[in-house]
Amino acid sequence: EAAGILRWMLEGLQALLQNRENGIGLNPPREVQAATKNYLDAQDSRTAWWDDHFIYRPDDAKSRKNFVPTAIMLASWNEWAEANGIEMKFDAIGLGEFMHTKFGAANDRVRHDGKLARGYFGVLKVMPKIEYETSDQRGDGCSD
Repeated sequence: EAAGILRWMLEGLQALLQNRENGIGLNPPREVQAATKNYLDAQDSRTAWWDDHFIYRPDDAKSRKNFVPTAIMLASWNEWAEANGIEMKFDAIGLGEFMHTKFGAANDRVRHDGKLARGYFGVLKVMPKIEYETSDQRGDGCSD
């Protein structure tokens, strides 16, 4: 069997190298391409949400400062996703995977506001960006 497996591997390598010469690459099945696109889209959405609402500070996480509960983070995601027309589900498990992949962070269970809560240390909640009207839009004569 070993000789057959080696032959199969070498044929696959030869096909890959020929595809590369023709600019094709691996040429994965459509199902793999679709799954990869969905995964990358999900990561981009989550990163965009994160960048709009939170900052992670590894040193604060090590010293156990700035705790934000998972529930608050997920509520923020739900609000952001709805406002941006994103129907992707994001639960505590997905948040855990995101935090671990992006920051190497692990959730903790601590007493927060008098209750036990799961969440993350080292997280700062950012104030949402506010769009201000210009004086032309207000029509009040202000020049700032």
